Amino acid sequence: MHEEAIPATSITLDKTEVTLNVNETVQVKATLSPTETTDVVTWSSEDESIAKVDATGKIIAVANGTVNIIAKANDQVQATVTVTVNAPGQAQLQQLIDEAKEVKYENLCSSRCIDKGDRKSYKCIK
Repeated sequence: MHEEAIPATSITLDKTEVTLNVNETVQVKATLSPTETTDVVTWSSEDESIAKVDATGKIIAVANGTVNIIAKANDQVQATVTVTVNAPGQAQLQQLIDEAKEVKYENLCSSRCIDKGDRKSYKCIK
């Protein structure tokens, strides 16, 4: 017995506009009508250099800009969420750099620790 296809007639997203910072994520949920539709939602980004979306509707912010993420059920039914991605401004970056410079390293071993030269790792010597 062959089941008849039941096309979606509408799609509703739980978000239509989202603002994220670079590397942040958000989950968007799509609801199809009628509930017994045989269609499935496919997700796409109009510009993956700004934001990407996976098959479940999870969006990850990549770079500064604005992009539309499209949820599509069939050729006639789709919905869009507009994603604005903010990259940290120069003042924010400088503040983070200044805070990082103030981090103090403690000698946690009983030996003498020396900088390996890369300013990221240390070697303990006895």
